[in-house]
Amino acid sequence: MKSLFRVTLIVVTALSVALVPAAMGQKTEPRVTVPKYDPANEATFKGTVLETRDHECRVSGGMGSHLILKLFDGKTIEVHLAATKLLRAMA
Repeated sequence: MKSLFRVTLIVVTALSVALVPAAMGQKTEPRVTVPKYDPANEATFKGTVLETRDHECRVSGGMGSHLILKLFDGKTIEVHLAATKLLRAMA
């Protein structure tokens, strides 16, 4: 009987440790998979830089520096430059 109580206590404790932070609304960091560099996917664009932006990057998951590039055919694209922290350290 004592061993059943002990096992039950361990299971309840483990579940409490795992579930309490989620129940209290604490966020867990999402796992982000950053794509690896592939030279086969390189592309060259010519255009005019319309603006620069620092915002949460969909690709890296962190703050990134981006620029908005207007191509000569009138389309605009967003170009990820690097992590904001890296560019600020280089400035």
